[in-house]
Amino acid sequence: MRPSIATACIAVLLLAISPALAFHARVSGPFASEPPPFGRVLEARPGQAPLMELSPGQLRHAEALGYDAMIEPAPGDSLPLGLGKGGKRTPSLGSEALAGARVAATPNDPTRPIRVMSVCYPPATTPGYSVGFPVTVHSYATSTLYIACGLYEETPTGTRQLAMNTGYLGAGQERTYNFSLSPPYSEVATCYIIGTFYSLWGTWVQSDAWRFPVNTAASPPTERVAILVNSSIYNPAQPLLDEYCQQVAARFSAQCTIHRVSATRRQDVRRLLQDLYSGQGITGAILVGLLPWPAWEFPWGDNCPAPYYYEDLDGVWGNVDGDAYLDHHRDGPHPGPEIWVAWMRPPQSDESRVLDFLQRCLDYYRGGDSHLQQGLVHISSDWGYQARVMGQAVGNIFGGSPVVVGGPDVKVSAATWLGGLGAGYSVCNVWAHSNALYHRFDLGTTPLTSYWYEVAAVAPGPLLTVNYGCHCADFATSPDGNFSLGYVQLNPGGLAQLGVTRKAAMGNQSVFFNALAAGRCVGRAYMDFIQFHYQPQWISYWFPGEDQQTFIWDYALNGNPFLEFP
Repeated sequence: MRPSIATACIAVLLLAISPALAFHARVSGPFASEPPPFGRVLEARPGQAPLMELSPGQLRHAEALGYDAMIEPAPGDSLPLGLGKGGKRTPSLGSEALAGARVAATPNDPTRPIRVMSVCYPPATTPGYSVGFPVTVHSYATSTLYIACGLYEETPTGTRQLAMNTGYLGAGQERTYNFSLSPPYSEVATCYIIGTFYSLWGTWVQSDAWRFPVNTAASPPTERVAILVNSSIYNPAQPLLDEYCQQVAARFSAQCTIHRVSATRRQDVRRLLQDLYSGQGITGAILVGLLPWPAWEFPWGDNCPAPYYYEDLDGVWGNVDGDAYLDHHRDGPHPGPEIWVAWMRPPQSDESRVLDFLQRCLDYYRGGDSHLQQGLVHISSDWGYQARVMGQAVGNIFGGSPVVVGGPDVKVSAATWLGGLGAGYSVCNVWAHSNALYHRFDLGTTPLTSYWYEVAAVAPGPLLTVNYGCHCADFATSPDGNFSLGYVQLNPGGLAQLGVTRKAAMGNQSVFFNALAAGRCVGRAYMDFIQFHYQPQWISYWFPGEDQQTFIWDYALNGNPFLEFP
């Protein structure tokens, strides 16, 4: 390491403001292994540069004499993982963005030179069982650095370091570290983070971070599913649903019952679900046709469907201002959802279209599917750092790498999305600024937007689409034209969609993908996903200061919950 004006200035400045400061450095040349005639030798081994303790002035003097000084951290140096103010994310960021938004490294970011390239974590394991996995890091630095790569567990009270590897990494080199984890018991998943650091003037500097969950939920129960059918469509739907129940029972550990419903109020539908839950022990429900839907109003005026009203059956729901919208919610004795709900909701103007959708579900079960056993991840540059994370999560489902379009320095367009959408992938994950009618991709691309009806016309659409974007699963804002129709009801190949009905991020989608990789059906994977995100302690951690009585995630699962991959 040759002397430079910047090196000298920093050393002089450090000497001026902290005269007692000392560095630990491997010092070599120009006189073979002979150390400089000052400083204190801490360690001397044959064939290795001696480890010395040098003051800033001595370090500057050594470099001026032509010595190379590779600074190492002092023993006992701590490596706290920085995750933003207070160790918590801001409400505007998705759960997965906690670390990545602030510290993701790219080849064009010299301040973050040590990048995590892959984390081959297990998507699910048994609590208390130790499992190993490799982590690969790459150096984008222009010289050798002393680095650290650590494993952390994240909880609602903060992060805890579990393991740390250190060593030198040359410019342009990669290294693979082996870690192991043993998740404690948790209701759904345990969160971990891989962090990288490099030593600069004796101080650790954080370079990158990669968050990932490991699911630890118990074996799935036998699904007892109530299919609620709007009375206006019941007669023509019944023979299709009879076969649907038979097909589901033959492929899954599931029992379905069909119920004709004439309710016109949301509270009547919820009361029926409560009775079925307490009397028959249902674990999920499928709502077929134009049944009443619950409406929610946020304090800032965003109005949207609230599927959670039918999922949290022991919660206390209120309408404080007396309008048509629910606006307050408290957990009951059991925090979180009691059941999962899937919506088979057709266009408002043509309820009979749900019959076409049911027929497509049956065609799929009869062996009429030709989708690729592969996933597609398509991410706008605003979340480009998540391309690697979601690529790993979706890849775990199929045991290989998905097609990933996007990245920190990559712009994507409506054309790249619609083109990928029609390529026949089984699972697609798309991140874009959205509303119920269109996605808006990266500025400067052409075309910039893709509309719901363009998605509906793509053949074959993916079997399952997971959207990261506001209102993507909102079936009420424009009931005859929205993405829940475009991806599912009106698409020739689409069978299911997961998204939010509100203006918000999606949270940690990897929990959902992990559940699919563990062999759970879409409905049970969705249940794991919402159970994880509705844990009160996590909501307090992700959204500090948020009034939980006026907060709901507003997730919606649209389409057929009985799909599994691969």
